[in-house]
Amino acid sequence: MYKNKTINSFQLTRWFIDKIQAVELKKNRILHSNGVPMHYYMVFKVLLVTKAEEMNTKTIAERYHKMYGWHIMQSSLSRTLKYLAEELELVKYVRNPFTSKYTFVALTPEGKKARDIFVKGKDLDTLPSKVVERLVANGQ
Repeated sequence: MYKNKTINSFQLTRWFIDKIQAVELKKNRILHSNGVPMHYYMVFKVLLVTKAEEMNTKTIAERYHKMYGWHIMQSSLSRTLKYLAEELELVKYVRNPFTSKYTFVALTPEGKKARDIFVKGKDLDTLPSKVVERLVANGQ
């Protein structure tokens, strides 16, 4: 079981790097001359296991801490989401109808495709929140 999770993690890492390289080719510029900041990848992994209605900066930061044991500063999270939206086009900003305090994001079709591939086809948006929290806690 751990072998399969490790292989899946390597496959997601490779997919993410390939995505960055494809964007670099398309834009004819290097995005990272000294390696990809790890939190870009880690935040994207958090988004892959977050239900659509919970994709706001507060929940993302809380889940990041829960999954990795580290906090992410709001400014770093904002820059990361901007990078994932504007450079990689894996997420998009969504208007928050309740407050401007927390920014909402959503996976783009390509981001959803990655979730379908790497989260083993689980449709998180139809699962109860407690089930999703167990998946996060178990690293699935």
